[in-house]
Parts: sequence; structure tokens; C-alpha cells
Amino acid sequence: MFDKDKPDFWREIHPGSTITLTDEQSISDSMERGEGIKGRDYIVESVWKIRQEDGFAEWLLFNLDDEDQEIWLVVKIVDQNVGIFVYYEPDEFAAGNRRDVIERGDLWLFNEPDDVDNFRFDELKFVREILWTVDIEDDGDVKEKEILYQLKGQGVLYGSCRHDPIQPGLERIMATVIEYDTSEDYENPELMILELGGEKGDEGGLISLMVGSNINMSEVEVLKSQKELPVERKKPSIWMKALKKLS
Repeated sequence: MFDKDKPDFWREIHPGSTITLTDEQSISDSMERGEGIKGRDYIVESVWKIRQEDGFAEWLLFNLDDEDQEIWLVVKIVDQNVGIFVYYEPDEFAAGNRRDVIERGDLWLFNEPDDVDNFRFDELKFVREILWTVDIEDDGDVKEKEILYQLKGQGVLYGSCRHDPIQPGLERIMATVIEYDTSEDYENPELMILELGGEKGDEGGLISLMVGSNINMSEVEVLKSQKELPVERKKPSIWMKALKKLS
């Protein structure tokens, strides 16, 4: 437990390991599922390992087994500093490449090109602000609220990504990481956009969007698997969607 502030502790976590989350949202989730006032145990199904091209930052994205939603424990490493986040993928945004996103009408994700009738998908630039509509419960009533997320100071970061377990023929691909946050009072003040691949065509890579929050190291416990164990997924993985889209 005393090594959680060290980057190598997280780099050594393999699929098959158990992660227990005891943050406020995880406990609330347990209560809603009738499991009592306790944290939630998850098996790590896979790990995305992203390293920024200049070595500024590293992200370890642990895909956790959950039948109802796509949940990620994200560990961000800058120098020797470790930050821990829990993200989920909202149903309102389905993963797809840039062409998919534009053609279904999610134009808000990119700045408008100079020529809207003649542009390349892979040249579109991500916006600096995202206005995200969420449902907020207020005295028993559910109301819509708009949350303004703003691009963090480091801007758009580029690097490479590999997957654990290794996928034959796709050992390392290009990755783009865009992090936003909000100063508003909301349980998920963090927003992350990931774009994987896209170097082999002009339609861009697979884009996924996640919202979540930072948690304390004391709110996560890890039982490491000493070796990589095969995990039977409860749902189709975003990585498998990426493989299909990129193949």
C-alpha cells in the first residue's frame, strides 16, 4: 500500500488483477445496486498504455469489468507524480472515427474548418471548450444542466499507445489525449477525449469520450496478479472496436 505514489507500482498491474474503489461515487453505485455501503471490486480486463511523444506524461488506462457501463481507472504520471482518476463513457457519445462523428452530427467536437465544403477529416482541430448537458437531481426532480469543460493548459498531446494483452499485428499505434476540466460544482469535473490510430487514412482514428473525477490514493486498493491472466469480457471492449475500425 505504501508504493501507490510510485509510478512503477501502477506499471506492474496486469489484466486479471483486482481493483477495489471506495470513492464516494463507487459507494453510491454499490448502494444503488443493493450491495450495501461498501466499495466495488473490479477485475482488470485490459490496459491501455499511452506515452506522450516528448515524455511529458504517461497514462495507464485500466478497463474494469462492469456489466452496465464502461469504467476506467486512469493513472496519469508526470515525472514521478501520480494522479488517479475514475472515468466512465457516457451513453450519449458513441465511439467512432472522425468521419463517423461528423456525419452523425457531433460537429461541436471540432473547430469549424475554413472551407466547410472541402476539408480533410484528419486536419480538423479539437475545440478548446465543450458544453456538456447532464441530468442533475434537485429535491427529487431531475433537471438538465449545462457544464462547461475547458481544455487544460498542456493542450492537445500526442504519443503512442500499446495494449495489454498484446494484439497481434497492432502492437503500437498513434494516440491523441485531450484533457478538459470544469470549475463548476459537478460530481464529474474531468473530461477526456482519446483518439487512437488514424495514421493510415484520412478519416481519423477511433475517438472515445470519458467523464469522471480525481480520487485519492486511499480510495483505491490493488491486488496484483503476478502474471497476466486471461479475462473473459462481460461486454465488447472499445479496444476491439478500435481493432475492427483500424483493420
